[in-house]
Amino acid sequence: MPRDTSLFIARNDKWHTLEEVSKAVFLAIGIEDTEERFSSNYPPDDHYYVAYASNVVIKVCDLDDVKEGYPYHLSLNRPTYRSGNAPGPDSATQVAEVLSKAGIGAFVPIGNWSRNEWDGDGVEYAV
Repeated sequence: MPRDTSLFIARNDKWHTLEEVSKAVFLAIGIEDTEERFSSNYPPDDHYYVAYASNVVIKVCDLDDVKEGYPYHLSLNRPTYRSGNAPGPDSATQVAEVLSKAGIGAFVPIGNWSRNEWDGDGVEYAV
């Protein structure tokens, strides 16, 4: 798995729920094998969405105020217990490029964005 495995998804007037965002993202990426999953580790609504490709599992969830204007987080992981049939993009940069072309803004953070001292550096993929 490449090093860039996280990106943030921009707010968009087309969708208002995590479900709508996830559907738009998975459609743009071209992965049909998806599901909603539930966990108290994913506030505020205790759920997230997952798409399964043969080479990557893509998760979309709500994101606390890490980067203004980007309220959703997308992460890429290696398949463990379940995978799909077709391959998918396996880096945050590849996903961001696809999303940008589909009219979905994205931001790929540089550095450890989950730490307090993260400086907000990254690459914006505008629509």
